[in-house]
Amino acid sequence: MNKRERVTAAFKGQETDHVPVCMWKHIGPEFWGDDDQFAREQARFLHNTDVDFMKLSGDKYFGWPAPVLTEIENAASLLWMKPLGPDHPYIRGQIERTKKHFSCTVWGGFDNRAGTFLYTAEKAEIEKETENLIARGGKSRYILGADCSIHDELPEERIRWVVDAARRI
Repeated sequence: MNKRERVTAAFKGQETDHVPVCMWKHIGPEFWGDDDQFAREQARFLHNTDVDFMKLSGDKYFGWPAPVLTEIENAASLLWMKPLGPDHPYIRGQIERTKKHFSCTVWGGFDNRAGTFLYTAEKAEIEKETENLIARGGKSRYILGADCSIHDELPEERIRWVVDAARRI
């Protein structure tokens, strides 16, 4: 089996020639200034470790450009942060860098934090945003999802709205 076959079989619950290994690491800030160099460093890690599956790191974009970060007094201050939105340069930059340098699939779209769009929008709004995200991401090399784990308080019907809308497109 090659890596793609191995990982695909594992996701399908099929037996593999060996258990796929998935690891990733953060890339040092000395590489953040140049997207080409950053991508080469991720490719170097993939080559040197020979893992089967790797999430491409969002490093360089950890600096979350929100004024509240300079005014943090306690953990509760983090609740004041507002979502950046799908067209913010920090979000678009990660997607474009990945698509430019790697023949791989990009995963994301929805903010996972409680109180954000996926948690508060009406069904029609979520369906429309699903349409917009797929229009921007494309129907190849893109998986629609949240940017991280969703919280258990998110009603499952909201995820179903996304799934049903994506399947109609």
